[in-house]
Amino acid sequence: MKRRYVLKNKGRFYIFVMMVTIILSSISLLNFSQSADAGQSYTTVVVERGDTLWDLAKQYNDKGDLRQYIKKIEEANHINDSMIYEGDVLKMPM
Repeated sequence: MKRRYVLKNKGRFYIFVMMVTIILSSISLLNFSQSADAGQSYTTVVVERGDTLWDLAKQYNDKGDLRQYIKKIEEANHINDSMIYEGDVLKMPM
């Protein structure tokens, strides 16, 4: 004779399932965010008076289009308006 399992506390079960889902989602998002920068190496630069993104891109870009390199700098440093200020520390993609 088979015994069937009867779920007695459905609320506790649903909370358990939600917690497992949240934990697994957090772990996968953390791994994804870490792997996004894993393939790229950076050097840091302190912005001096009179520096522009264009000048820094000319100095640190070995090959390729300067506009694309400036876009990479903006993405790496979360810059939206291309404004940099004296004393800013920027990550320069290598």
